[in-house]
Amino acid sequence: MKRTILIILCVFVCSAALMAANQVVHVVKKGDTLWGISRAYLNTPFKWPLLWSRNKEITNPHLIYPGDKVIIRWSGNNIEVKVIPKNKLRKVKIIKLAKTPGYMNRVLVSPEYSGIIYVDKPLSGQGTVLKKEDGLGEFAMLGDSVSIRVRPNFHPRERFTIASKEAVVKSGRIRYGYVYRIAALAMPVSKVGNVLDARIVYSAKEVTKGDLLLEDMSLKALALDVSRPKESILGHVEGVYGDPVEIGPLDVVFIDLGKNQGLKDGSILGLYKNDSLVKPGSGSVCEGKLLVLKALDRSSMALVVESKVPLARNVLVGNIE
Repeated sequence: MKRTILIILCVFVCSAALMAANQVVHVVKKGDTLWGISRAYLNTPFKWPLLWSRNKEITNPHLIYPGDKVIIRWSGNNIEVKVIPKNKLRKVKIIKLAKTPGYMNRVLVSPEYSGIIYVDKPLSGQGTVLKKEDGLGEFAMLGDSVSIRVRPNFHPRERFTIASKEAVVKSGRIRYGYVYRIAALAMPVSKVGNVLDARIVYSAKEVTKGDLLLEDMSLKALALDVSRPKESILGHVEGVYGDPVEIGPLDVVFIDLGKNQGLKDGSILGLYKNDSLVKPGSGSVCEGKLLVLKALDRSSMALVVESKVPLARNVLVGNIE
């Protein structure tokens, strides 16, 4: 999946040079991104981006243009980043961050990733999409109506979620988890027997026959506390969302490590080339980093937050030394 400009703002300890003052003003030039600006003025132990948002309802500060001013201001443990647009018709964007003790920091992950659901067992849902009610074609989008066969005990609420099953993460006969994607949010219109007619009020992808009705699941930014696993671990990437040929920044991957190995949501891990099965830290070169978005018992869904080079799909996963 191709992505536009990334917004990334670091929230770790400021460098000694930065601490000598309390404000930096950067005038954006062609080719600048907030990722690059934050790396130029802020220093982090891991040297990787920690905060971004691509949702307009959150901040949408990733759209910066030549002539815009980015002001980074800090006071004690607090950091404020303000984007002042050159074009006065655009709004000023402000992000306020607070540093937490040690290397652990709370990070905000774009709402688009909360739309990917990773579970260890198939979802049954409270209903199944039967068909599109109006217009031509099999796929329903924003504004379309759909018919949904619901369970007898289902009572329509103000809003609910429609999700599509996208993949099964497995290796041989081992099934690690099931991947679903929020396709739409819908509102009930009428109900006759066990058939509910609903109108799509938000669309992330096409809704089609067989999609599941779920409880309302808000598409909001994921707030995670970053931490390192306490135990030494070694695992593998077992799947990549969207099935790209290579793995790169902001790809979602699935690994054969989970809570049973000491991982939790927010765990940070390293990516290593699969040229040998040596334990990370014993000569292996870390080629990238992962942030765990959802940890199940024996597997996890994680986001690639850094990669030095495009990585093959058969990379190793382990501790960051």
